[in-house]
Amino acid sequence: MQTTTLFLTLSCLLLLAVTSHAQSDPSINLSVINIPPPDIDFIQAQRSYMTQIPMKNNWKTDIRMYWNGQGADLLAFTVMRDPDLRAVWNLSDKQHQQLKDCEENIDDARQNDPEYQIRRKEMQAMINPDDPFPLHADEKTKNKWMEIEERGTAWMTNYYSDGIRSILTPEQKQKIQEVHLASMENFPIVPPYIFEALGLTDAQKQQMMEIKKELEPEFERNLEDFVNDQLFLVNMVYDELEKLGVKDIDGMMKEMSAVRKILAESPEYKKVLNKAQSASEQFATQFKTKVLAVLTDEQWTYLQDLIDNPPEHVKKILGPRKEREKNADNKSEDWTPGPNSWRPGDPIPEQYRQERSKRTGFPRLESQ
Repeated sequence: MQTTTLFLTLSCLLLLAVTSHAQSDPSINLSVINIPPPDIDFIQAQRSYMTQIPMKNNWKTDIRMYWNGQGADLLAFTVMRDPDLRAVWNLSDKQHQQLKDCEENIDDARQNDPEYQIRRKEMQAMINPDDPFPLHADEKTKNKWMEIEERGTAWMTNYYSDGIRSILTPEQKQKIQEVHLASMENFPIVPPYIFEALGLTDAQKQQMMEIKKELEPEFERNLEDFVNDQLFLVNMVYDELEKLGVKDIDGMMKEMSAVRKILAESPEYKKVLNKAQSASEQFATQFKTKVLAVLTDEQWTYLQDLIDNPPEHVKKILGPRKEREKNADNKSEDWTPGPNSWRPGDPIPEQYRQERSKRTGFPRLESQ
């Protein structure tokens, strides 16, 4: 599947998402740090490690969630918010309320967690009164802050994942797995547990976990490189915003369209973007080649049918996603669909199917 410039749009939108997250997560936004000092402008604040460490951490955590089989659980919140989806997924009124409670009660749960209080005290102890919006911290301090952030985000991930898994029925969990299997070409990582929807044997599950363990070091190396590249791209966005005289979030959002057009023509932006995407695709191919080879022909046939002819509960999720991606593509001036371009919910192009017409078919690859 040919890559679109959706990453450019996402990089811009991440700025607002990170700002909102920092304001809503007490483990990041300490009460002792209310506002930046008056001599720190908006762009400086966004470049400070107080902003960029949580940003990198959030990216890493989101990707690791999928790698560890937790990311798919969050799809339940998407289902919860849409009455049509709740009906298709047979989500009861009781389950709907339980999911709302899980989402809304996280602050209380965090406050009651002893580890949260420890993290908070550790952060408070690191505050330098002479550098209240720490712009001059040494590497040791930055690394310590990152470590505390990672512990806090891991707690949040486990809280949501454990809550959701305790609420959903086995049938609903199966539907979540099927959605992610049907959209697997969109993800560089397909966590082994998702394949359980195909009826894996215990031996197959063990094989997949061994593959995951084998590739873990390479995954972490790629993840570090990927988030560093993404941060470089985001800081290019800040460079352009600064040139445009942006002073606040409202100004940032107003100028995003102009920045997107500028960076779409930037050779440096494209170079780093392509580097990150290429590394991601290489790892994805290696991972999927090994994992998909574990499936039997019968399981593979079921997976292909799931991709070609997704059931209603899958279409309801992938349809809106497909429309959003189409709109993003239409806004991009430097990308046109290639002959083999494909999105979840589209029929698999015949040419691509023929290229993969060996015993296993699309998108399974022969093991090297």
